[in-house]
Amino acid sequence: MSVKPIDFHLTYANTVRESRDKQNDFHRHKDINHYNENKLEAEVNKNLQKTKNTEEAQHKAINQRNKEEKSKGRQQEKKRKRQKSEIKKQLDKDSGIGQKLDIMI
Repeated sequence: MSVKPIDFHLTYANTVRESRDKQNDFHRHKDINHYNENKLEAEVNKNLQKTKNTEEAQHKAINQRNKEEKSKGRQQEKKRKRQKSEIKKQLDKDSGIGQKLDIMI
């Protein structure tokens, strides 16, 4: 049977803690690299989302402009049709004048 020192449980806990600290120090650079890589990847994804959002906003703005232009074109077309129909109505009213010549001698 071996003789253990009185403070064996204290020294054992200290050695376990020290070995854990040493191992953490050994792996710390890997953790830091992993953290930096994830941070970089998240930033890249965020920037990609920004570009997508701006492109979508530009497409929406272009579509909105196109809709406005189309609606203006439709309104102008309706106005032209109304003017043409008014002119035709006016001509139909005045159709009797100038078609026949009544000459009395």
